[in-house]
Amino acid sequence: MLVFIGVVLRVLIGFLAASLVAGAVQVLFALTPAELLSAPSSYWSDGALLLLGTTTVSAMFAAPFLLISAFFSELQGIRSFAYHALIGIAIAISGHALLYSGQTINEPSIVNSYALAAYLTTGFAAGITYWLVAGRLAYGKRLPRAAPAAKTTRKKTADEPASAKA
Repeated sequence: MLVFIGVVLRVLIGFLAASLVAGAVQVLFALTPAELLSAPSSYWSDGALLLLGTTTVSAMFAAPFLLISAFFSELQGIRSFAYHALIGIAIAISGHALLYSGQTINEPSIVNSYALAAYLTTGFAAGITYWLVAGRLAYGKRLPRAAPAAKTTRKKTADEPASAKA
């Protein structure tokens, strides 16, 4: 039971960290670091509110997908960097596709190279963050380790030649 609670806490902390990173990457695509560094202090509070809002939306959208992928990862013991990065990218691309599907014909389109790069980068960064915090420690099925075999010597039989080694 204690192991289960540890796994749930690790997945939850990994999810929160990945959501925060996803929000930060989205904000950095909207507000460049140069804008943030040269901005007055009131701009920082606006950026922090934007970060919290973006993190919340990212977390709400990604939660069901992450639960499925984390359950599979934990069940199978998948600790791969690539698995978590690709899952993050797939979740981000599905978010991008969902935004595009909700547009009407008269609106400007979200489908452009900058938005696609933002979503790809967000998914990659969030997937890697999840892997660093929780994914590389996936539990999986643990097989009991076999005890080292004792060295046995075989006795020679009468039929074996004298040069045969035991």
